[in-house]
Amino acid sequence: MSRGKRMMEEDEGFDWSEIPYKKIGIIALVVALVIIIVVFAIHMVNKRKELDEANAKANTVTQEPVVEPGMPSEYKGYSVLGEIIIDKINIDEYILDSKENAAMEVAPVRLYGPSINTEGNLCIAGHNYDEVFKKLTELEAGDKFTLLDRAEVGQDYVIKEKKEVEPTDLNVLMPVEGKKQVTLITCTEGSTKRLVLVAEAQDVVGADTTDTTGTTDDNTNTVDNEG
Repeated sequence: MSRGKRMMEEDEGFDWSEIPYKKIGIIALVVALVIIIVVFAIHMVNKRKELDEANAKANTVTQEPVVEPGMPSEYKGYSVLGEIIIDKINIDEYILDSKENAAMEVAPVRLYGPSINTEGNLCIAGHNYDEVFKKLTELEAGDKFTLLDRAEVGQDYVIKEKKEVEPTDLNVLMPVEGKKQVTLITCTEGSTKRLVLVAEAQDVVGADTTDTTGTTDDNTNTVDNEG
């Protein structure tokens, strides 16, 4: 008998009903579900990785500094106390909270006295430079100027007196009570004397009269010796 004939006889004796088609179908379904879950999981992992990379890239982008509106807290390395505006001589300068001579090279400074727009005698000194206080000589009694505090609350002042004093005359720095006084100080030509303008507040504009920053410096020996 040939080999092919023997195989046909054996197939005719096999019971195909004994094959567990149901179990095979369930197994195939489970395998398919597992494959789908694995593929989905891989997709989600890759998606999350892409998102993380995108976020990391976004975080490394150089952000432009946020510039807040209003008066800065510092100017050229010095703390800003406020601002002085004298329209008549085109002055609009920050007032620095420093007595250093180098600070006076930059802008007017608080030489002595309380904070801006509070009761007392606030003495503001500046060098006799074009960009600082040189034009104070053009001011006269009756002229006005404005001081702004850090919150940009304004207070107008009227000049009551204009005079020249010796550099060692400390009377111009003396404190006062019951009023807001501002004393502007600079050098005369040749720095032989000090030009002093004494002003008083006019028409209070919501300024707090409480001094929260300290008042005086007992170590002041001369009035802006450098001019």
